[in-house]
Amino acid sequence: MIIYSNIDTLLSGKFQRWSENILNKVQDKPDLFSVIGDDHRSDDGTRANELFRLGLFSGSLLGKKAGWNLLMQDKNIHSRLGFLSYIIGKVINLKHSTEKIERAYSALCTLYALQTGDIIQGKTFSVIGLSFYVRKYFPKPEEVNEIKYWRYLTALIFCTYYDETLQKQLFLDYFTLQPIKTLYLVENNNKIPVDYTTFLSYISSNRSINNITPIKYSLFWVGKYQDIKPRGLFSQSLLVGGKLLQIAADIEHNAIKQNQISPFNTIINKNDSNVIPCILESLQSIFNNHPQGKIEFQNLMKTLYEGVNDALMFINPPIKLPIIEGFKAYNRIYFGCPGTGKSTIVEGEIKDNYQETITFHPEFDYASFIGCYKPFTEIKGEEKIISYQFVAQAFIKLYVEAWKNLDKAYYFVIEEINRGNCAAIFGDIFQLLDRDLQGYSRYFISIDSDLANYLENELKDNSGYTSVINSLYLQKRKTACKNPYQIMLLPNNLSILATMNTSDQSLFPMDSAFKRRWEWKYIAIDYEKAKKIQLKISGNSYNWGEFLLSINKQIFEITESEDKQMGTFFVVPDEKSAISEEVFLNKVLFYLWYDVLKNEGKETIAKVFPDIKNEGFHYAAFFALSEEEKQSWLKAFFELHNIPAISNVSEQNENPT
Repeated sequence: MIIYSNIDTLLSGKFQRWSENILNKVQDKPDLFSVIGDDHRSDDGTRANELFRLGLFSGSLLGKKAGWNLLMQDKNIHSRLGFLSYIIGKVINLKHSTEKIERAYSALCTLYALQTGDIIQGKTFSVIGLSFYVRKYFPKPEEVNEIKYWRYLTALIFCTYYDETLQKQLFLDYFTLQPIKTLYLVENNNKIPVDYTTFLSYISSNRSINNITPIKYSLFWVGKYQDIKPRGLFSQSLLVGGKLLQIAADIEHNAIKQNQISPFNTIINKNDSNVIPCILESLQSIFNNHPQGKIEFQNLMKTLYEGVNDALMFINPPIKLPIIEGFKAYNRIYFGCPGTGKSTIVEGEIKDNYQETITFHPEFDYASFIGCYKPFTEIKGEEKIISYQFVAQAFIKLYVEAWKNLDKAYYFVIEEINRGNCAAIFGDIFQLLDRDLQGYSRYFISIDSDLANYLENELKDNSGYTSVINSLYLQKRKTACKNPYQIMLLPNNLSILATMNTSDQSLFPMDSAFKRRWEWKYIAIDYEKAKKIQLKISGNSYNWGEFLLSINKQIFEITESEDKQMGTFFVVPDEKSAISEEVFLNKVLFYLWYDVLKNEGKETIAKVFPDIKNEGFHYAAFFALSEEEKQSWLKAFFELHNIPAISNVSEQNENPT
């Protein structure tokens, strides 16, 4: 089947109207022309058949066959190629074009050209296979314009092909792969034999071929070579699919050589009575058997989809996504040794914005984080009925609030994030932590029906949510969103902040995929701030900052790590910026013994704790001492660490926190 139409025309007006009527209407009309919304015209049947032959419809619309049956079952008759063609045709109709759209148009032409052919003498041939074979014996002179060359050559091929008395020898030679030395020019009922020498003379003299029979086949196939951009089907194909067309010809020639049917038979010889397979899948299966053909076909489809995406962005431009001036959501973990003030810094980051705070722990799980079904008792009359409802938890509640108010900043705060099993708690939500440049999640995730029903109930009246989700889905997935409530995506006004003590990181280690989805901010020990705090021990004052400098140095030497060091606010001072003796003994010394030194040898322990009665140091033994012995030991402790007592220092009222 040779396309007897200009492709621009074929994809515009009528095809657009038919497509939109078919896609938008319930198919309960009595005849084809009522369905497609057009008045009966003499060329409508031909046009509908051309669209089917190009693989744009899954079934023929003529004779109430396969395509008609699909319509009567309220099923779309467009193939995947048909949908793609509809989109490109729509922007052509709207006089819009970009480089990618133009290349996509050429890719479509390549796919149409590959389906163009016929059955002669019981054998299938493709126009591409025949044309490239004839070219061997009528090669293009180097100085001749390629489009001009093909215009003359295909004019001769179509004249010879469409004359029943001439085509026999042409196809005998082709199907036996014999040299083709003579073609014919059929003009005004005259059959003029043309050899290669005559062919060259025609080109060089610009011999008119306006009166050949058939007149327009070569014109529609190649276009006017005088045009800057010839719009012929084959000329457009050469722009992006030239290599693939040559490979297709080689595949057909190899099949003929092996006395096999052309692999393109299935896409050329379409059965009007059946629903045809997807042309794109059929072509892919053909080229998959050819290494370079597979690559070229993939490249062609990539070119097509890039142009379709450009077209979709023009047809349905994305809405202007809401933003908060000077703000973009982020995920950040504040980490450091215990007591560095991580939570205080997080509070300062949030300021007066909306927040929800939770603390992870070993028993915290996905249901605690997201939500789950829980039983409820309802009393109906005298009967108690147990029912189950989905109950959203902290993260989903704030997620919904953030979507409802996209002009406000929201913060979800996780304290002690590494004290919970992050992989189990976040589950598939972990994928949403990857942010794009706008602050939205880079990817969507599908959610279960329970959560989807909850989101729909909470957000069904929120047009901002659905419009943003639909727009982002189109941008990211390059297709329309079927149900915005069945997917999740973090908005660009919801940040997730977390704190992590490095000393606890062995509880539930985080994998690298989880870690890379966060910004990390190390919170160092502020020794200058710590020096404003005093230790009140046995009537003496000691400088907390000086103590930390000394003890942290020893902790690092012992553990070869900063994780066990103590931060500025490892213990919180009172209103007068002082730490009491009781707090020091029961928190600081306790920590040093049980978390740092308990499993160390006597020599190491002696570097931090003085002996008790020459028997080494044991935490419990310290509390068995008399008050006088305790004071003596504490004095020795500070002397061991070269921390002098402070005398005549007035109490400081400044609160460094």
